[in-house]
Amino acid sequence: MKIFTILLLLLFGIQGFSQTAIKKSSISSGGNLSRVNNTQVVFSIGETAVQENTQGNIHLSEGFIGPDLRQSLGITDEVLFSDFKVFPNPSTDIIHINFTQSSDYSMQISDMNGKIFMVKNTNQLTNTLDLSHLARGMYLLLLQDTTNHTYNVLKIEKK
Repeated sequence: MKIFTILLLLLFGIQGFSQTAIKKSSISSGGNLSRVNNTQVVFSIGETAVQENTQGNIHLSEGFIGPDLRQSLGITDEVLFSDFKVFPNPSTDIIHINFTQSSDYSMQISDMNGKIFMVKNTNQLTNTLDLSHLARGMYLLLLQDTTNHTYNVLKIEKK
């Protein structure tokens, strides 16, 4: 019985020492330390986003998940609209854009780096954009209703 009790104590003792704490970490290629009064923030570039916390007006995120800057800056005029159809997507040469309401629209095609290839302003409900001069790849189509100050951004693929 003594041996059994000693074995149990050793077994539970070893298990208690073998537990490890998991700590959040990142592989960082850069970063900085910022300090204001008694508040200190250490941040790095390249860390994996693992958690996001909000308490009242304070928003803290780890990694690349950033706060909603519109709310922080007090910007409230961002409104998305969806009263349109874009087809075909993916496309080889021509995409059609049909709006459902009359208004003044701006259509812009740019690459993923922000380089603008085409801007077209129209008040027509039915429109076409010629993509034949673009290389194969993914592009962003920015549609703006300039009258109602609304917009939407879509990814389009040029085959």
